[in-house]
Amino acid sequence: MDMTKEDFVYFSDEIKSCNRLFLSDRSNNFLKWIEFISRSAEHILDKGSQVYRARVCEKSLEPIEKEGMKPIKNLGSEGRANAYNINMLYLASTVDTAIAEVRPSLSEPVTVAEFNIKQDLRIFDFARLSYQDGTHVMVELFNQDSELGVGKEDNLYLLRYISQQFSKPYSQRDQRREYLPTQVIAEYIKSIGFDGLCYQSQFLSHDGSDYKSGVNYVLFDLDSADPVNCSVWKIEKQIIATKLISGLQRYR
Repeated sequence: MDMTKEDFVYFSDEIKSCNRLFLSDRSNNFLKWIEFISRSAEHILDKGSQVYRARVCEKSLEPIEKEGMKPIKNLGSEGRANAYNINMLYLASTVDTAIAEVRPSLSEPVTVAEFNIKQDLRIFDFARLSYQDGTHVMVELFNQDSELGVGKEDNLYLLRYISQQFSKPYSQRDQRREYLPTQVIAEYIKSIGFDGLCYQSQFLSHDGSDYKSGVNYVLFDLDSADPVNCSVWKIEKQIIATKLISGLQRYR
């Protein structure tokens, strides 16, 4: 069972422009492919693992209370993975990633809470699949019995492309529409028994030795992790890296 980027684009266009609840056969087949490929995308986030969540301080230098570091149930908000009013817990693999995701201003104080994972969680791992040198993925590519399998590089390419959609930056104006496909994918992953998903942060990538160094987690159950301590941080220096994407053009 193979899919291509064109199948995902079709699914995305349908979700954003035509249908939301009752999808075409082609889009339903795309979701079934997500389930088909899920064994190769699964990893366990172990009980006792430490992950992080950041929020800009409401009062200068005073850390946010424990209760304020988790989303409020039935709060009318939405995100990359959660539809309106269906709250999920967004966490990060490192302190730096958590801080970067809230986009604080220079020297603005940020509360970072360390969360403890309360039980083993099944995670659909887009981050590992987007990591170009991930050993496990390379093994899967050459294992004829796996869902990825020999000659099925399109599967891996598509999973990496979907991962990019979870981390791709959007303007405030475009977010509500552009988040729709990833919200549906996340809800489908939840429906087939996963406890959450993870994807590569748009701000911090892996450091070359560990793909988990710049990863965002989305846990479907707000009570699957609890904050155990917190600290206050700030950004001391911002570095801007640029890359020329088109040559010099003379105005007429």
